[in-house]
Amino acid sequence: MARDAIKETRRVQLIEATIDVIARAGFSDLTLAQVAEAARLSTGIVNFYFKSKDALLAATLEHMVGEYGRYWRANVAAAGPRVADKLIAMLEGDFGRLVANRKTVTVWYAFWGETRWRPDFMTLCQGLNSAFQAVATDLFRQVIAETNAAERDPALLAKGFSAMSDGLWLDMLINPKETDRETARRVMRAFLHGLFPSQFAADASEASSSAA
Repeated sequence: MARDAIKETRRVQLIEATIDVIARAGFSDLTLAQVAEAARLSTGIVNFYFKSKDALLAATLEHMVGEYGRYWRANVAAAGPRVADKLIAMLEGDFGRLVANRKTVTVWYAFWGETRWRPDFMTLCQGLNSAFQAVATDLFRQVIAETNAAERDPALLAKGFSAMSDGLWLDMLINPKETDRETARRVMRAFLHGLFPSQFAADASEASSSAA
């Protein structure tokens, strides 16, 4: 393995260990020693790749933002030409097992809670949110055109779509017995079906007939 590839592998290993520590022990008490232990590496190795706890946390959030952005963009790209299916792909991306699991959602909320005091965190989160809403707004604009619903504002619908997704993540975190990934999907599908019943099925079992 080339030296650069080894360095990147080690760097990602430390970032993934940081995610594990935040999910298990919280944000404020995280130490480089805990990360080293979780990664089964020495603290010296952590210090070699990240000069400080702040640098490690910033790199961890940047990694999460990149992974999430690539994930939902790939889902949209694979959804096919039908606009409604692309919005469903965004929904499915937000509640897929890779991103809507207890560990990952816990860590997202930990970082969001720090954005008030960390401008670098705020910039990363705002950029991700803006990119998501820009794509959602464009897709809602196309659905509005297809359904002759010119009275509806695509940007407002995209904000509602995004805010509902974030709220359902929180509900999954604090009410896991009541809200799981499938419940969240059903809520989002009901939202879309209520807005555009001719374009979106009320539930997944009707999706194939809606797309026909």
